[in-house]
Amino acid sequence: MSSIYTRKDTAKKPYVVRYKDPLTMTWKSEAHADLATAEEVQQRWNLIETYRANNNPAWKAMYNETEKPATIGEVFHAYENNVLANKTNDLTVSKYKTVMNSALF
Repeated sequence: MSSIYTRKDTAKKPYVVRYKDPLTMTWKSEAHADLATAEEVQQRWNLIETYRANNNPAWKAMYNETEKPATIGEVFHAYENNVLANKTNDLTVSKYKTVMNSALF
């Protein structure tokens, strides 16, 4: 079962949730800034572990569940900031921006 403990060495994310990953069967940990979020994550991992122990196939869906899916606009914005910012050819940059804008609208 997962557990919560507090770290005294850091003030940013003092609450740590330790859980056993059901796929790799290794212990992993996640740090959180507040106790409410840490308790919510602990309950999620306890439920996943219980479902897996009872052979309930719903644990796979809960395990693969993401917090918030990224939109195409966010991906294009990140690409523009990280990749296109380093391109030196202006024609290449303008072509990429044209394609990205046409996909959004």
